[in-house]
Amino acid sequence: MKTHELSVIIPAYNCADCIGACLDSVFYQANSQNLDVIVINDGSTDRTGSIVSRYQDQYPNITLINQRNAGVSAARNMGIEVAEGKYITFVDADDTVGLSAKYVKTFLDARMDYVRWSDIDGLQFRLRNFDKMPEFKPIYERAYFSRMLHAANMFNADVALGGKATLNTEDKYISSLGYHDQLYSGPYAKQQILRHADKRESANFALYRRDFLNQTNLRFEQSMPLDEDILFTMLAVLRAKSVITVPKSTYLYNRYRGTASNFHDVAQANYKYTIATIQRLSVLMQELGSRPEWDVEYNEWMREFARIGRDAPIEYQRHFANENCLGCPCDKCGDCAQRRATDRRITENIQMFLQNTKSRE
Repeated sequence: MKTHELSVIIPAYNCADCIGACLDSVFYQANSQNLDVIVINDGSTDRTGSIVSRYQDQYPNITLINQRNAGVSAARNMGIEVAEGKYITFVDADDTVGLSAKYVKTFLDARMDYVRWSDIDGLQFRLRNFDKMPEFKPIYERAYFSRMLHAANMFNADVALGGKATLNTEDKYISSLGYHDQLYSGPYAKQQILRHADKRESANFALYRRDFLNQTNLRFEQSMPLDEDILFTMLAVLRAKSVITVPKSTYLYNRYRGTASNFHDVAQANYKYTIATIQRLSVLMQELGSRPEWDVEYNEWMREFARIGRDAPIEYQRHFANENCLGCPCDKCGDCAQRRATDRRITENIQMFLQNTKSRE
């Protein structure tokens, strides 16, 4: 049986209008005939499944799995279970891979009034808002996967992190996020990469060694409706023996308000993302608390976790609708199962923090 170097996992739900462009970008990449491409059709009610079936006629290395709708985390986890590649990567059905990093830089550099946030421990972020979206004609290259695979294999890395460009035609902005230099991260440098992972917003545009995911039992948390992929990447960086960054491999992220991670209502967004942050940091704190080598980061993240847990009910109280507590109607009265569970986890983590701090004195 032929061994694949890379499995590409694509969760797909009602994306008939974009799945073709996604697959075209994947198969434009060098040596795409050797990829293990897995499309998880997550209960789509449009033509998504039939479109992928037609692509299978041309590309026999596509595996199509049809399942009842269970959400993006369940779809990605299913992909991990059936993947055969040495490495695994994730691509969303409304995104494309292989965007030219040089094109993005040239596009933004031609507009000098963009917001530039760079030189933050090797992480670079650029953002440009527009009154009217300019014509953005993506130029693609064929080394997106091969460049990351080469770097991962060269350093025997468990995780390889690429960069992304975000295109938001509704809010009218274009941004880029990436790394200044290729960085092989040892114990100290990996602390910086952990903070980078918190800013990436996604588990995409990265490679993960499949054996590493299985050995550490790392999967997406299906109970989290938001930020589950940020948590996945942070835990991957934390548990990995080695991480490599790959500056020139760029992923094009199309951000729409209609997707699961976007809200038309700002108040609802503030509330939902605050809850998601508390959930994510809660899991992270449990992980960091058992690792003495991460003492400094544990203390810093713990203070942030405790601050958010303390301030959130006060800061966002005016935004909380009676029926809007993750489906629970009891938010205002305080008899909310989600809130009780969150409060309990906060208390546990604060107790762990105090205990660990005392033991180090």
